[in-house]
Parts: sequence; C-alpha cells; structure tokens
Amino acid sequence: MKRMIFVLASCMMLFGCFPMKYGLTPISPSDGQTVNSLKPTFAWEPYSDVKEGKENIRYRIFIKEDTTIVEYKGDIYNTSYTAEHQLLPNKEYNWCVQPTWTRNNHTEIGQCNYKQYYYFAVIVFGRTGGKPYTFKTPEK
Repeated sequence: MKRMIFVLASCMMLFGCFPMKYGLTPISPSDGQTVNSLKPTFAWEPYSDVKEGKENIRYRIFIKEDTTIVEYKGDIYNTSYTAEHQLLPNKEYNWCVQPTWTRNNHTEIGQCNYKQYYYFAVIVFGRTGGKPYTFKTPEK
C-alpha cells in the first residue's frame, strides 16, 4: 500500500503518469483490496487472444507472499478460483493468473498479469518495475 501511495504521489508531482496493465484483467480481488475470507475467491476476464490453432484454453494461478509461492493451481478451466488452503490473517499477498493453451500438441503459456506505471516530464521518461496485483487478508 505504501508503494502504491508513493507511486501515485510521484506521478502527481511529475508532468504525467499513466498505468499500463499486462496479461489478463483481474476482476476480484481488486488491487489492494482487503478480502473477507482467508480462502478468497479470485476472478479474472477470460483470455481473448484466441488465434488459429490455440486449443484447450485454461489458466494457472499463483498466490504469493512477497516472492514465496503459497498456493499454485494449474489446469483451471473457469475464470475463477477459490483458494484451497487457508491464508494467514492480516497479511498482504499478491496473485498472478496466466492463460495456457495447446497448439500443435504443445502447451504454451501466456503472460502473467501485472501492472506498470510510466511517467514522463519535459526531458525524462521512465517506468516503474512490473508490480503484481495485491490483496490483504482479514484479521480473522
């Protein structure tokens, strides 16, 4: 949360700042949201880049505390997933969902969803590192 405030404050002091989102669009939990369960349900927009030859579209999800994966699930055929393991209370986690598909009998993997901020001033242009979508668990 502090990171988000810093980025937004920095953006307001500069001449311009705009966010870019990559990968699938998360629906719930929204970035920075406190969920109401220690086994939250995650939802995202379906993969839409279905080109010729892509078959068997499915998803995989990573739930992390910092950089440590605390839960992983592959071969999800829906656009939602409820955590199978209870998460710790009052913690910040991040989550990433990736599309996977089969093409010519080979599994291919799409990009993990994340956000990035680009900023610019009269002479300077830059960007922040890619940031995962975060959520916080309730106190109990």
